[in-house]
Amino acid sequence: MNYNFRKYIYFFIDRLTGSNIINHLSEIATMNRALGSIEFEELQAKKIKNIIDFAIAQIPYYSNLSTNDVSHFPVINKNIIRDNFDKFTSKSINISKCKKVVTSGSTGTPFEVIHDRDKIIRNTADTIYFSGLAGYEIGYKLFYCKIWNEHNKKSILESWLQNITQVDVLRSDDEKIKNFIQQIRDSKGYKSILAYSSFLDEILKYCIKNKINLKNLDLKSVLSMSEALDEFTKHHLSDVCGVNVISRYSNVENGILGQQSLDGTTAFFLNHASYYFEILDLEKDQPVKMDVPGRIVITDLYNKAMPLIRYDTGDIGIMTYDSKLCRKIMTSISGRKMDQIFDTNGKVISSFTITNQMWKYTDLKQYKFIQTGPKSYKFILNPLNPDNKFNREQELINEFKDYLGEDAIIIVDYTHEIPLLDSGKRRKVVQEFYI
Repeated sequence: MNYNFRKYIYFFIDRLTGSNIINHLSEIATMNRALGSIEFEELQAKKIKNIIDFAIAQIPYYSNLSTNDVSHFPVINKNIIRDNFDKFTSKSINISKCKKVVTSGSTGTPFEVIHDRDKIIRNTADTIYFSGLAGYEIGYKLFYCKIWNEHNKKSILESWLQNITQVDVLRSDDEKIKNFIQQIRDSKGYKSILAYSSFLDEILKYCIKNKINLKNLDLKSVLSMSEALDEFTKHHLSDVCGVNVISRYSNVENGILGQQSLDGTTAFFLNHASYYFEILDLEKDQPVKMDVPGRIVITDLYNKAMPLIRYDTGDIGIMTYDSKLCRKIMTSISGRKMDQIFDTNGKVISSFTITNQMWKYTDLKQYKFIQTGPKSYKFILNPLNPDNKFNREQELINEFKDYLGEDAIIIVDYTHEIPLLDSGKRRKVVQEFYI
């Protein structure tokens, strides 16, 4: 089926059912064109006022507040919401008609949020808009690579209508990646890949090892999700695929928060049309200056079933103002605060220092790096060698002492498999001491 026809059918059904996705798309485009202007500031201020007025009137947790200033709202996080779940749900919306979204995240502890119909539609529009910026259009073949199960698996009819191939990445190995690449080769027409970053790592390793390139296969976009994308993977997989690989910043409880552009840069363009962003101090609920690392705190402008106002995502980011583009962008998103690594002097070490250096150890299939004490660290390694032999252990230890400190105590353990988390993510860098 021609992708233009699929696109026509999709928006025809949208109009027929009154979902108004097309209206949301138009509004998102208008907001993004207006970024940096007085018009944008007025539109966003109106959205913020609407959500905080609603929250004070309809959400028990906020009922004692009386303010028009979002900065006067308390900063919340997963634990606060989990412990006060009923107080965060709307008194005026029929929750039984809403959608429950659940994530186990990186900690493994389930976290549930409720989305109303307008939020669901807005998330769909955000997805279409940002996918378009990445080179994907409705109707293209989409290879959707994640952990699929009975709770999230699409029906055969739904997959056919959306032109989606569901690729289960649980227990991925060379044979699975070989078959996946063959699926891409056999597929006709334009196609896109949306995958966990760790799965893209595996694809790149396989392609390098087997001297494979995926150019001239009509790949229009390759997007990573859920995990930080290594710069090595971004650069080299872009060469393999013939299209710039880009990272999407999103979470289950909210939606798409930002995305890199197709020009190959690493900065993230933020979804200012659907969220209000703040960068707060790592320890205090106070804003930091531009270009200073801080906690990424967002206000969701579209979910009235369970408004998340000044929600601490648990991620660390650096925001700056791009004068050419007249907008705030995120130059760095380094992941969860609780997974920051410190050297033996207590100085923060970027997790990318670890992940970017590990690419040279091509005789490893998987690894995990853990800080276990103020000067104690551990590598868990899964070598490619079936006998679990890794002949570069001392080289690895010596290199990372250069980054962590000569007095660093680094031990190495071996395993035959490092399992994925329930969320489908693979945490390569873990903090177990400073928590």
